[in-house]
Amino acid sequence: MKEKYMNVYVLSVTLLIWIGTGCDNNNQQQIVISPPISQQQSTQEKVKADQLESSALTMEHIWHLREQKKHEEVIEKTEKFLKAKKRNEDTYGTCMFLVADSHRQLGHFEQAKTLFVKVIRDYPYAKWADPNYGDIPVKPQCDVGLQLVAERDRSDFPENSGDYITLAWKYIDKQRFGRAILMTEACISRFQGEARKQQAAHENKYEGRPPKLSPKPEENKEILRQFWALYDVGTCYFILGQAYERQGDLAAKRGITLEAGKFYDKAIKCYDEIINKYPGAQCFDPDGPWYWSVKQGAEDHNIVIKLHKRR
Repeated sequence: MKEKYMNVYVLSVTLLIWIGTGCDNNNQQQIVISPPISQQQSTQEKVKADQLESSALTMEHIWHLREQKKHEEVIEKTEKFLKAKKRNEDTYGTCMFLVADSHRQLGHFEQAKTLFVKVIRDYPYAKWADPNYGDIPVKPQCDVGLQLVAERDRSDFPENSGDYITLAWKYIDKQRFGRAILMTEACISRFQGEARKQQAAHENKYEGRPPKLSPKPEENKEILRQFWALYDVGTCYFILGQAYERQGDLAAKRGITLEAGKFYDKAIKCYDEIINKYPGAQCFDPDGPWYWSVKQGAEDHNIVIKLHKRR
């Protein structure tokens, strides 16, 4: 009897040890499956940090990164900015333009081209609000971007009116008239509102008699500060007229009279725009050096076209 109880006791102890070991193994398996608490906290903190960064991102911050030429960051931050919450058409169009142009300046030309085309197709009426110049249409800027992509050009995007004029004259000299037209139209669409205001101020100040400017631009700083948009937009319309007039000349040489006439009509329209809306504009010729009246130049070319070129 004693041995029997002993056997039962041993069997019971063995069974308890086996059950305890099984429970321990189950607990160990659960620990392996679940990530450590510190890892869970780290993941949660990262998600919260990403959410906070997205909500803190602003268009001003992205533009600032662009000015600093931090193009990888522009791409990264803009994508986070767009994911943060629902955005309107203007914001999407502007953001995609910024990403596209960052890719261009990094040399990712195919990616840039795809994005520029997408903005033109999907957001043709998008604008960004410039604190200095009012609403700026995105599409003309994308057109400029595509031309720079075609040139495999990684240089800075033209930001001020003078940059557009430099590119436009360069393309005129190379007889790449389509690209010259795009540069001038982009400049006009961006700065014409300010140019009109400056023309009104110019008329009040000078009563239709433009000031005589020094052949040294540095001596005209104050006048140029007041009327830079007027001078540059007027110059852009003149370059635009030149692009059409020279295309008319080429068509006339080939004997395509009807086509030549259409180009000349467009040129006259551009020159008339200067005469009627921007008569105070002046343009600097570094070969002179001197400033010349854009209105006078427009009037002279209109006379030549009407008397000698149009038939």
